[in-house]
Amino acid sequence: MKKYIRIVVEFERDGTLLPIRIIWDNGAEYPISKILDVRYFSSESERASGIKYTCLIRGKTREIFFDRSRWYVSRA
Repeated sequence: MKKYIRIVVEFERDGTLLPIRIIWDNGAEYPISKILDVRYFSSESERASGIKYTCLIRGKTREIFFDRSRWYVSRA
């Protein structure tokens, strides 16, 4: 299940999106300390494709996704 979220991003000169921090519905903000991996993905079960960012947030590895127009996290 997808949980759509607000993300603050920077655009590099080459057009690359770099997420900087997550903003939850309650206004809590969490900076992204480091981007560990970036790759394209396709998921038949979620009927989704886009870019998956594996990030370090508050000392934990988390995955956030960009599906061409919106950012989300996956909830089990």
